Amino acid sequence: MRRLLAASLLLLPACQGEVRERVDGRTGVTVEHSEWRGGLLHGSWRTWYADGTPRAEREYEDGLRAGRWSEWHPGGAKRLEGAFAGGLRDGPWRTWHANGQPEWEGEYRAGSKVGTWILRDAEGRELSRETWEDGTRVAVRRAASVPSGN
Repeated sequence: MRRLLAASLLLLPACQGEVRERVDGRTGVTVEHSEWRGGLLHGSWRTWYADGTPRAEREYEDGLRAGRWSEWHPGGAKRLEGAFAGGLRDGPWRTWHANGQPEWEGEYRAGSKVGTWILRDAEGRELSRETWEDGTRVAVRRAASVPSGN
């Protein structure tokens, strides 16, 4: 059964907009902080787990995803890192397993996957390599021996 988050919303004045914070009513820990302008997310949006460890850091410009985006697993290990430009994924993107081992790595250009994308298992072994051109997968190479999960 999921526990409901007792939260309060604080509105704090900011330079041309407002800052919103959500606090866990049980612990008093801030679990969300966001910056708004003209009714749109504009600036940072951060979330934390109930124990105060980081969950996500994101940036917005006039409601569009922008800048670096990062997320963490509940144990504190990095889960995701990438960037947006003009609301589209752009540049290197990486994800990690909860144990800190790399999972996916590759690159986006204007929202489309490009180049080589590599998938690894939780032990760091390469499972596959995909080649992408303008968002279309054109080749896949799977590892010779993929663990069966015994």
